Amino acid sequence: MADVQLTVNVVTGALLGTCLDLHRGWLPVHAVGGVVTHLLMVLGVNARKADRLVSTPLELAMWPALPLSPIEQG
Repeated sequence: MADVQLTVNVVTGALLGTCLDLHRGWLPVHAVGGVVTHLLMVLGVNARKADRLVSTPLELAMWPALPLSPIEQG
């Protein structure tokens, strides 16, 4: 990764292509993990760690609901 901008462009292109293929129905959802694992390895993450990162469930905190109208504010 001597050229950071080139690396960013390659990874961004791969992710955009993956998203387009998902949207068009050309790629099954379960294949995304393989794409991400491969990209992590291209970036220098070893295979075992890449697999672990991809398979670890993501814990997201729920955001409070935003008011949808001035009436709901109060």
